[in-house]
Amino acid sequence: MLQIFTDVVLPVFIVAGVGFLAQRLLNMQVLSLSQAVIYLFSPALVFTGLTNSSLSGEHVVKIVLYSLLFSLVTLVLSWPISKLLRLTRQDQSGFFLSTMFPNAGNYGLSVILLAFGQAGLDSGIIFFVCQAVLGGTLAVFLASRGQASSIASLGQVLRMPQMYAALFAIAVNLSGISIPAAIEKPASILGQAAIPAMLIVLGMQLAQVKGIELPVAMGTAVIMRLALSAVVAFGITSFLGMEDLTRKSLIIQSSMPTAVFVIIIATQFNANPRFVTGVVVVSTLISIFTVTLILALLTSSVPVL
Repeated sequence: MLQIFTDVVLPVFIVAGVGFLAQRLLNMQVLSLSQAVIYLFSPALVFTGLTNSSLSGEHVVKIVLYSLLFSLVTLVLSWPISKLLRLTRQDQSGFFLSTMFPNAGNYGLSVILLAFGQAGLDSGIIFFVCQAVLGGTLAVFLASRGQASSIASLGQVLRMPQMYAALFAIAVNLSGISIPAAIEKPASILGQAAIPAMLIVLGMQLAQVKGIELPVAMGTAVIMRLALSAVVAFGITSFLGMEDLTRKSLIIQSSMPTAVFVIIIATQFNANPRFVTGVVVVSTLISIFTVTLILALLTSSVPVL
């Protein structure tokens, strides 16, 4: 387990720590780098990952179906728990955002690349794209329930370039067109910059968050995000008959701490952003131990997971 921590988890946190220190000591602003990740590096990673992927169409469909089922099951579990906690409608929205959306991008992709290599990353990119689409639709809807602007806000997903990069890559794969080197090489260079830039952004974003609210609900959300999600992921991947490497990659990504992007959504739609921020910070710190443990179980010769 110590080797897993030093080889996989620790490097991720060291790079994120560089971003944290850069923001705190140099007062670097996260906006420009975050925009570069969203509009340049991330779409290039999605495009090159999908065009170079050896995954079959059936395999991709299973990952998409998994992503939908995972979000649905997590929502179904979160709803009665939020009722038992007697959360207000506003707090309930923040609770849903915290439990449903893992950090599948800057944290998740980094871990599975280090743990499982390019083959694991191929599956992880598809799950990341699905989560990006759900983040621009379902997350916005949950955060803005009862607000007149919620339907209009769903159009934000149309501005997310990852979806278009994925559609373009699928069209290229189906057509059998060979990508010219003048396009493929620059896209590859930009894509390779995505994961380190994502980790720097993660650290910079964590340096800006403050405050913890509703400690009981926060603790419940952290447990659901880091532990219960792994159980849900294991059940769904087993039900769908996922291949071993894909199953491990999806379980790891699904067990990530709460995604940082939900802070932005919670802030925009007043879904108790202070609570969501607390869950992001606490779940990210505790994930140092939980992600290491889950990785150890997944890679152990003992058939635990």
